[in-house]
Amino acid sequence: MGGLLAHAVHYLLVVLGLAGVAWLLLPQVHAVARGSRRTTFRRPATPSEHEERVAALRTAVENRSLTSPAESAGSRPTARDSSLWRVLAVTSSVAAAGVHAAVFPHHLDESTVVGTFFLAVTLAQAAWACLMTLDATDDRLLLAGILGSLGLVALWAFSRTVGVSWLGLGREAVGAWDVASGIWELVVVAGCLVGLRRPRSERALVMGDLGRPAWAWVLTSGVVLVVLTLTVSHN
Repeated sequence: MGGLLAHAVHYLLVVLGLAGVAWLLLPQVHAVARGSRRTTFRRPATPSEHEERVAALRTAVENRSLTSPAESAGSRPTARDSSLWRVLAVTSSVAAAGVHAAVFPHHLDESTVVGTFFLAVTLAQAAWACLMTLDATDDRLLLAGILGSLGLVALWAFSRTVGVSWLGLGREAVGAWDVASGIWELVVVAGCLVGLRRPRSERALVMGDLGRPAWAWVLTSGVVLVVLTLTVSHN
């Protein structure tokens, strides 16, 4: 039963991650579609019609009411935060949550306490990433990402060098899941440290309009998760 629940959480995160990527991509698709629409130009049928158009333009300029077609249609694009640090932190947190969801069944078999801890970490990292996509103005949110990620890395290092004897767990071997999760959590830390120095006005925007480096990290993280899921044991 526990293993079934763990895999359900794992695949739920994958689905939510794909939905998040689609949500981030949708505004860019709309922007491209708007940019591809060309206003049809019709030549004036008579000299008087040409003069009327020129007069209308002069009046609009004098009244400072000249607008672009997008503005006159009321479709002014919404500003979004495309900062690389934020994309790195959010993507890495989701990826690390995916790792903890994947290894959750194994740890649940070892100990109910350990399994519950991994489930809680999975949900916390996913929830933190969701909050970061919407609004990152609260410094406490970024500090939580830093302290939480560093705490997990420290706990992982302790379990691999000393062991958690009070839970009946000895020293565990280092595996591919561990390395990937540790890297993603350190990226979260680095991203949040950069974010704390960014203006709050920028962090208040919804995340979106990603550049090529951001998309490269999103796709790389997704590919790594898929490869680990298909090729590496969830121990």
